Amino acid sequence: MRINVVNRVVVAAGIGAVALLGLSVSAYAAPQQGQARQEDQKKQQAQKKQDQAQAKQHQQALVNQQQQRLTQYRDHLDQQQRLAQPQSAQLQQQKRQAQ
Repeated sequence: MRINVVNRVVVAAGIGAVALLGLSVSAYAAPQQGQARQEDQKKQQAQKKQDQAQAKQHQQALVNQQQQRLTQYRDHLDQQQRLAQPQSAQLQQQKRQAQ
């Protein structure tokens, strides 16, 4: 259940980042003339690409972190199961002896 919550948070963060990138493009900007306008568009595109790359790197880092946590949790569960097996066998033996 905890992993589900974390996965949802990661997805929500990704969606939020994409939404913010979409909102960063100014829809009501006053049109400029000629070369200055083209330069501004190039700058905006470069900034947008950089922002998208950063968002993608951040999201990948979160995914990697979650995968690492999941691996650690699986290892923990495996260890707990290995420790529980002898105890379970001992309890079953005691139950047989009591009957």
